[in-house]
Amino acid sequence: MKLFLLLLMIIVLGACNTTNVFVDERDGQRYKYVAIKERYWMTENMRYNIEGSRYNTNNPDTIYGRLYTWDQAMIACPKGWKLPSTYAWMSLEDFFIEKTKDIIEMKKYRGNNVKILKSRKDWATPGTDSLKLNILPAGIATGYGGFNQLGTGTFFWTSSPHLVNGQSLDGFAKFRYIHNDSLGVYYDVHGTDNHYMSCRCVQIIPKDKRNKTKK
Repeated sequence: MKLFLLLLMIIVLGACNTTNVFVDERDGQRYKYVAIKERYWMTENMRYNIEGSRYNTNNPDTIYGRLYTWDQAMIACPKGWKLPSTYAWMSLEDFFIEKTKDIIEMKKYRGNNVKILKSRKDWATPGTDSLKLNILPAGIATGYGGFNQLGTGTFFWTSSPHLVNGQSLDGFAKFRYIHNDSLGVYYDVHGTDNHYMSCRCVQIIPKDKRNKTKK
């Protein structure tokens, strides 16, 4: 089973190596993106300057992107792109998880080979960047003015609200977190107003352009 998954990942990744470029017509910013399964994923964090968004002045937003509240992240993506849902993230995590259930279910981690998502630089424990997503340790900011985990971790908002009994709970949304020492991707919910996280954007690939090899 492990050999099958490894071979299949090599086949899929071989079809995902081409990097494309998208130009945001709002501000002229250029973003690289790659095809992974049924989606295009940007390989850079969003830099669109929404009023109130944050970035650490010690690390220009051209490198790590800006940090957004959830409401800001929901409108940060250019036309035709959107904030990935928790299910889109699960599709990525499936590349390094051997079972559909969580590897460490009680601790809310998925997978045990997160290095394929991490960039080859800036982390104390560099990744392999096998998926070409170039995920950097951009940290997190709070509404109280502080910046945390720059260089050691990164947080991403998803488009998925927190549900209680099938109903959205105002003020909370799901996120993904990668730490320098973690083996998998951590998932949980967070308050949407006082936390600023990175934003990646995705786009569904038309069916006639998708690679026929899927996991």
